[in-house]
Amino acid sequence: MRYRISILAALFGALWFGGLAAVGLPGSGWIAAVDARLGAWIAGLRSPEGLALFRLVTALGNKETIIALAVLVSLLFWRRGRGQVAALWLVPIGAALTTTWLKTAFARPRPDFALQNLPDFSFPSGHATGAMAFYGFLAWLMVRNGWLRPGPGLALGALVVGLIGFSRLYLGVHYLSDVLNGYLVGALWALAGAHFLRESRENSGN
Repeated sequence: MRYRISILAALFGALWFGGLAAVGLPGSGWIAAVDARLGAWIAGLRSPEGLALFRLVTALGNKETIIALAVLVSLLFWRRGRGQVAALWLVPIGAALTTTWLKTAFARPRPDFALQNLPDFSFPSGHATGAMAFYGFLAWLMVRNGWLRPGPGLALGALVVGLIGFSRLYLGVHYLSDVLNGYLVGALWALAGAHFLRESRENSGN
């Protein structure tokens, strides 16, 4: 059945976040307790050197950085087909819009131990979402085109995504559940983008 994977992924995401909203999570219960304890523990590990390092790492997940890299990478992918370029943009944009909606829906305040006073809500992490959607999907595209071997390519993507997510915890601007659910949003969009390209390739007869 065409688009079955994308439909199932969207349904899973809707049920997951709908279930969280229904039971009042995050922000209460055992998830909130784990978030608070882990956040306080990581805050105790901070050092000037660590802060300098993870401020650089977290910049990789800024929307300005992702947009600039998307422009550069689009030039590389243009000869491989406009469908790949379109997917490379649509996946992170869709993920970002979804994250904005979820932040408004859950309205979770930022952690008390945050080093910055950011104006938007905490759940889910926009940096984690963008990292998974852009860098994760980009790694898959580079493997798909034969530019990277599957093992090293996906490992590199996972490393970048993981470091960006951890940087948000280290800087105290997000809880663990914010980061993990941001990964989920980004992964669902990356899956949808991969399925879109596979369908497009099959329909074109390649």
